[in-house]
Amino acid sequence: MTLDCDICISGGGMVGGTLAWGLVKAGYSVALLEPQSYRPDAVPPLLNERSVALSYSSRVLLDALGLWSDIAGEASPIAQIHVSERGRFGATRLHAREERVEALGYVVRNSVFLQALYRKLSELPHLALVSGAKLSDITQHPDRVRVRAEQGGETLAGDARLLIACDGSQSSVPTMLGLQQSTKTYEQSAIIANLHCAKPHQGTAYERFTPSGPLAMLPLAPNTMAMVYTVASTDAPGLMALDDTQMLARVQRRFGYRLGHFEHIGARVEFPLALVQSSEQYRGRVLMMGNSARTLHPVSGQGFNLALRDSALLLEKLVSQGRDGDPGSVDVLRDFCQERQRDQRDVVRFTDTLVRVFRGRAPGFSHLRALGLSGLECLPPLKHRLARQSMGLGNRLPDLSQLTVP
Repeated sequence: MTLDCDICISGGGMVGGTLAWGLVKAGYSVALLEPQSYRPDAVPPLLNERSVALSYSSRVLLDALGLWSDIAGEASPIAQIHVSERGRFGATRLHAREERVEALGYVVRNSVFLQALYRKLSELPHLALVSGAKLSDITQHPDRVRVRAEQGGETLAGDARLLIACDGSQSSVPTMLGLQQSTKTYEQSAIIANLHCAKPHQGTAYERFTPSGPLAMLPLAPNTMAMVYTVASTDAPGLMALDDTQMLARVQRRFGYRLGHFEHIGARVEFPLALVQSSEQYRGRVLMMGNSARTLHPVSGQGFNLALRDSALLLEKLVSQGRDGDPGSVDVLRDFCQERQRDQRDVVRFTDTLVRVFRGRAPGFSHLRALGLSGLECLPPLKHRLARQSMGLGNRLPDLSQLTVP
């Protein structure tokens, strides 16, 4: 099998798969390399399911791509976001009705998103979906990039005009290109799990800040919340070792009883948190996207949404230059990266500032934070700005109106 194509994508997750769909719709032939053997029928139980928080802007972009209708029925809308600090009265609430939108965002199970996406991908005539294939080598030439991948002991090879790395924070592409990566460790770990609670969430997402890190609760199903529990890295092993009853008690003490008693908890996953950024987003004819380019702290759930806006602008650029243009030219990649810098910088600064501000333990600092949260309720322009940032509307959204979608 040959990997010859216009654009090769390494990584067939939500970022890579969505980008592949858009690129084929834009008229390009695409080879999508996915290291895992994807099984569309492998759906975990609800309490063990992982999920993604989609901002309002992501819903707009997915709709423009012709993908939103396939997942909308399974998406849990976020009607309001409640932001507070443990032990303090200060709080602020962001409401969809105040922003004049149906929802500030949506929570979608990963399996729902990927199943819908792969059903769409299977319909495309100019897409080669290469399952179980891992990128192994890159050779750059002035007019193309030579790609090699390993699939079940066999070596696959081909030429592309552009290679896009969408294979996550552990991507080998930066190393292959000799790129430097900066890493800022937060000395924190995130424990992810789903919880069944006694009271319905009524479409409310919670971001509760505590001295050891934020605790996020996202509405997943009528009485089920997707939890991101941030703790000091030194505390994570002990928490992972607790049985379910003990863990539920810990979460209950930290969160409170706004959702009643937490009754069940699903399988837990733990991973360290850091801000990791590549020194360059592209080199030659290779472009890094998503976590391959930068991995963010999960506070405010910005990672996938930022990557989707990146993908949308790349599609806008390629559609505007026309099918006869070179998708891997330095002009295209340079202009793309320059135009995306502001949004990327704003999101990195926003998430990093939230982490630093709410970790401060100096005397009186927590009182200032409480005043700040309370003050937002009295300052509609600032509150509106925070809402726009969380919705992914802080900067111009790419225009996908010229993209051919069904």
